[in-house]
Amino acid sequence: MSIFSKKKEISTNEFAAGLAIVFNRMRTRNIETLKIFLPEMIEKMSKDELMKLDFELSIFDMFNITHCCQLLVGDEEVQYKILDFSHKNIYEELLKISPLAVAAFQNESKIKYETYSNAINSSDPIWNLCKEVWRRGIPIKSGRWI
Repeated sequence: MSIFSKKKEISTNEFAAGLAIVFNRMRTRNIETLKIFLPEMIEKMSKDELMKLDFELSIFDMFNITHCCQLLVGDEEVQYKILDFSHKNIYEELLKISPLAVAAFQNESKIKYETYSNAINSSDPIWNLCKEVWRRGIPIKSGRWI
């Protein structure tokens, strides 16, 4: 019997809390994962560059969770409840790391969500979305950000 054949009802808050856990797991593994594929580049990055990359990838992770929820949860009212609670959980965790960074993260997220939404709704969504993330988070040899 497949695990997917079993159905269990969960509350909106339980689902949102699960999304926040997924975000935290992705966030803590972003740089480690990139280091597997791009070891020389990651090792040469300064602490500030790694922080900028982590910041960008964290926003991208949160966008992915938000976008998938919007695609998969048909009821808009339920979507809002899930996403509001999920974002609240995520921001509470980020507050523990750096209270000052939360406001910047929220402001930057709004801008990047729009950019990512435009990319995903374009004629070549995967390419354009990857290009946006890469352009904003990965330094080139000259030290400038793509």
